[in-house]
Parts: sequence; structure tokens; C-alpha cells
Amino acid sequence: MTVDPPAALVEAVQTNCHIADARHAADLSLCIYLLQMREFYRWEQGLALGAALDRDAVGCWLARREALWAELETQAFVPIPLGDRSFDPLDVHALNAALAPQGLVYGAGLAAVDRPAFFLARTVAAPR
Repeated sequence: MTVDPPAALVEAVQTNCHIADARHAADLSLCIYLLQMREFYRWEQGLALGAALDRDAVGCWLARREALWAELETQAFVPIPLGDRSFDPLDVHALNAALAPQGLVYGAGLAAVDRPAFFLARTVAAPR
């Protein structure tokens, strides 16, 4: 059974993604950072790969994102709430055991040296 994930769960996972981004965005060269942020904007806005981007809109979005990161950079990762429980954000096995009946899967780990990554996704049936 697949259900929409609880808003508090999604918010906690997104907050941890923002914290990880805040801590590691400066690890990139300026060119790579700007290219990745442009594509991050495109993905977050649901824009097609070939869609023209409004420079002012991207610039405003980037300024807001960097301001958010400045607030979050030194914060600890937040616990993941699920029902009446709270999970350590790196306790992937316990979270997935609790999420599986809802058709959801959670992931957390290192995407690169010391660069944490988090995700929440719906499961799909494998093609037969």
C-alpha cells in the first residue's frame, strides 16, 4: 500500500538535505556550483531540461537558498518523526522497517567523502 508521506517526515528529510547542502556547497568550484544550482533550480521548479530559465527568478531563488543555508550550516541534523516515534536520521534500517508498510523507502549515507545525503521515495513494483 502506498500513501502520501506525513508532512513532518518530508519536512525533516528536506531539512537534513538543506543542512548537508549548507555544509558542503562551498566544496565545489564556483563554475560547478553555479551549474549545479541552475539544474537544482530547474528540478525544484519542475522545469523541463530544455526550458529557458528566467535569470532574475534563478538569482532570487539562489539568494533565498543561500540565506537559508547560512541559518542552517551549524545546526545538527534533525530527528526523523514517524507516528509517535522519532528516529536518528542515520538509522536507515529502523526507518525503512517502519516505512515499508506505507510503500516508502528512506536513504541516508555519504554521497562523497564526508558529504551526507538523504532521500525519501515511494517504492514501485518491479516489472515482471
